[in-house]
Amino acid sequence: MSNSEEKKGDKSGSDNSSRHFQIYAWTNAVDSLEKLSFFLNQIMEDQFAAKWAVFAAHHALYSFMICSIENCVPSGAHRFTKSGQKLLGDLETSPEALFSTKHSKIVDFEEALKIIQSEKLMSHGYNHNALRICESQIELVLKLHRKFRNNFEHYKPKGWLITFEYFYVTIEATVRVIEGLAYEACTFPFYQDRSLNPRVRVALDSIYEKLSLLMNGRGES
Repeated sequence: MSNSEEKKGDKSGSDNSSRHFQIYAWTNAVDSLEKLSFFLNQIMEDQFAAKWAVFAAHHALYSFMICSIENCVPSGAHRFTKSGQKLLGDLETSPEALFSTKHSKIVDFEEALKIIQSEKLMSHGYNHNALRICESQIELVLKLHRKFRNNFEHYKPKGWLITFEYFYVTIEATVRVIEGLAYEACTFPFYQDRSLNPRVRVALDSIYEKLSLLMNGRGES
């Protein structure tokens, strides 16, 4: 379709929503949490659903952490390279202008996990708090990141036996951190969209219910 045809279609008042995929950091985070619930429901029928559950859990937590950091930390979740820092010395260059360039990058998973526990960084704004996470929980979250997600993401040909019981425990620990960011530390930006809060609550309840069934050997859908 030519540009003139597109413009003509737009003027006619037709609904163009099916032509676009609109995404925000907070909707992306909640979608991954919902996808985790979906893939956990598939595990008894398809064990490879566990792989996608790992990706969903990892992406959900990382996204919730980034949204929380952006919502609370004055400097946000971006870090500037040396070239970016040099460009910032130019009064005509704003930090936002560098966010989508090679001069800036988002903090990685493990750094984000440290930041959300920092009282100094996360206590800015009304009712925002750092998240308290016990050492055993941190260890499990890092296992999900380093052992499960990274091995699936950068898979090398090998035989790999995964114990489901341990797998479920790491998923649960990861989801507990997500819940903590949303409802304990109160750092997730629910104000961006009124649908976010009920969607997160429904997804969490579904995940906990499914994990309980799976851990007790009653995971049939």
